[in-house]
Amino acid sequence: MKRVKYMVCFFAAAALITAAAGKGTIVNNAETTTTQPVPPAELHLGRYELFSGIPSMYIGHFILLADGKYKVAFDTDENNYDVSGRYTYNKQTGTIEWISGMFKNNNWGGKLTKTAKGFHIQFNKATYGESNK
Repeated sequence: MKRVKYMVCFFAAAALITAAAGKGTIVNNAETTTTQPVPPAELHLGRYELFSGIPSMYIGHFILLADGKYKVAFDTDENNYDVSGRYTYNKQTGTIEWISGMFKNNNWGGKLTKTAKGFHIQFNKATYGESNK
């Protein structure tokens, strides 16, 4: 009898997950959370922590400056920036286009989203930046 009960629970959970698929939600322990944040109208300037890999690990940080420039450091030292470049921001799509520098050379994208913790820039499948401000 226990085996039947567990199978019923499994299929009920599978049905909830299937029903939520494609709607931008994840069902987890009967709680629903949004997975597709709305792009912010204004670009969040300042420091972003840089992560890459699967699983992700910290590789440095970058700063988006107001004059359309960015700078990158591969350590925690605030005065040791290795690379810099230029960018533009499209507020309709919430994307950053890298015009020059390391991010452009690596053909990285720049999808900006606002999350519950702050701001998130997705460069590619395994590389992203996060700002908690």
